[in-house]
Amino acid sequence: MLLIDLAKLYLPQPEGKVTHPAIVGVNLSNNSSAGPDDGEASCQPLSNNDVWFEYTAACNGITFASTTGSTLAPSNDTVLSVYTNCPALGGTEFACDDDSGVGLQSALNFSTTNGTTYLIRVAGFEDNKGPIHLNLRPVDDCLIDGVCYGAGDHNPANDCQACIPQVSSTQWSPRAEGSSCGNILDTECDSPDACDGAGVCEVNFKPDG
Repeated sequence: MLLIDLAKLYLPQPEGKVTHPAIVGVNLSNNSSAGPDDGEASCQPLSNNDVWFEYTAACNGITFASTTGSTLAPSNDTVLSVYTNCPALGGTEFACDDDSGVGLQSALNFSTTNGTTYLIRVAGFEDNKGPIHLNLRPVDDCLIDGVCYGAGDHNPANDCQACIPQVSSTQWSPRAEGSSCGNILDTECDSPDACDGAGVCEVNFKPDG
């Protein structure tokens, strides 16, 4: 799991609000001392003490965002919304959620384009304040070592590993036991090679004669 503490990393925005650079994985912040709100969430107008994250997508497709792991008080109720730019600069909201996550946490999917930057607002319902977790991951792709792979793509360095987003969207996952691997044209004294289910390609030699 990727983890970045955003207490010291930030990018100043033209209107003066601080935004935190966000990555695929877990991003940390805290809204206990957040300044005046910049914008408001359409799905919950009583959202306050907002913090902003700046996320540049590395994949085309859908990104999942949630606030699971946040510990706001008094009721740990978060509000999550996604914008094309700062509202003060004409940016528009295109995704919003209040309570679709665990408990009173927020969770949503939003469409992304490779290389496009999105602003993500996390706020507390009414007077909720405290440590914030913003979790981001591709839904139908894998982002591994900074490279985007589609579901089912094989690891170029290991034919028995593949991008399986349901297992992990940030690491290679073992292909199923019995999956073909290796050079299928190499059949001399050899049956087709197969994966062992743990990421290793087993050579299936035939008995001589």
